[in-house]
Amino acid sequence: MSLQRVAQELRNQFADADVKKKDTSRKYHGYVGDLLGESEDEPPTAETSFNAETELTPEGLALWSENEEEIQNALATLQTTRRTLREARERQKQVKQSRQYYRYGSKKGESYSQREDRITCLKCGKTGHKAAACPNSPAQASMVEMAPFICFAQEESMGEEAWAAHRGQDRVTTSEAVATRKAVIDCGATKSIGSVQALERLMQLSQHGVSQVDTADRPVFGFGNNSEDRCISTLHVKIRAAEKPGVMKIHALDQGAGPILLSVSTLKALGAMIDFAEGTMVLRHVSNQRLLFLEESQTGHLLLPLVDDLLAGAKVLSNLGENPVPSWTKVELRHRIAEKTGEDMARNIKTKQKAESPYQQLIKELNRASNKKKADVIEFCQTKLGMSETHNKTIPQLQMDAMKKIM
Repeated sequence: MSLQRVAQELRNQFADADVKKKDTSRKYHGYVGDLLGESEDEPPTAETSFNAETELTPEGLALWSENEEEIQNALATLQTTRRTLREARERQKQVKQSRQYYRYGSKKGESYSQREDRITCLKCGKTGHKAAACPNSPAQASMVEMAPFICFAQEESMGEEAWAAHRGQDRVTTSEAVATRKAVIDCGATKSIGSVQALERLMQLSQHGVSQVDTADRPVFGFGNNSEDRCISTLHVKIRAAEKPGVMKIHALDQGAGPILLSVSTLKALGAMIDFAEGTMVLRHVSNQRLLFLEESQTGHLLLPLVDDLLAGAKVLSNLGENPVPSWTKVELRHRIAEKTGEDMARNIKTKQKAESPYQQLIKELNRASNKKKADVIEFCQTKLGMSETHNKTIPQLQMDAMKKIM
């Protein structure tokens, strides 16, 4: 094949107009710039052994120490500048992603600086800044311990996933619990603990404030993944329960963004009696005449708000003209409240199962057919749903089409 023939074929395949259009339409290309003075192509310099104390005179050793201190300060300034630049780029990215549908950081209410003044640093104990921006944070080499973990997954049917999503859509998530200053009741925790993010959020919006930040009390906690983390401080949070003031100790952990966990020791100190089936709690050491209804999260944990009074939404028998004796049990208190208010206090008790709806029956029949053979799924789609194009599809495709037909 000659050179002219090759050139002619290339012109036929790639027209000049198409090539020009493609070259001029390249937009929105990102470029990454390298920091000056950090070229990776520079060969590493060979380090030689040098002992300043033995090879320098006292005057030279003093100059060496002074220059070394300036070098360390310059490195610290460089690290701070990099962190500030990274935070600025992150904020710029969030503003771009908003697309003017909502204004980033323009919520009504008190300003950001006013909320910052309420925060007490969980590392040094001073007010006015967060733990992430603490200037006195010690440099600690943290070693992450890891252990093998095996997870077994079981496939769930589409119908069960749909019902589970419908049941949990009205409950709050873990991130929403952190934002609304709600603590998770954890009877397996030995001490109350919370992430720095959750505790700072609590300090910003708490009505009672914080009495003390103890930076000397830093216990070590072990977790289920065979790792250990040391807390950065212990927070003494002011709380109120039934108009009575109190203090709750919560250890601050500078790892992750989890919620505040109320431990078994805290619950014992309050004299808590919890009914997990009905989501109710009585604090006997505070008031045995109040029955508190707890909120449940999407993961099934019971939540307790820490900003207002702990018993703010509790049912009070004394307000209804009743003075129960201290020997009454929780069941007797709940029954008496139902008599006085007319509310069904046993609404969460499981009753006789109601008749299934046609939708539930079709979902069960589809799941039953999917656990067998493809022919059974095809027969169900043709006889029950009236579908015709079923032979050239896989079982997941048939399940998806059947769910659309049922919905």
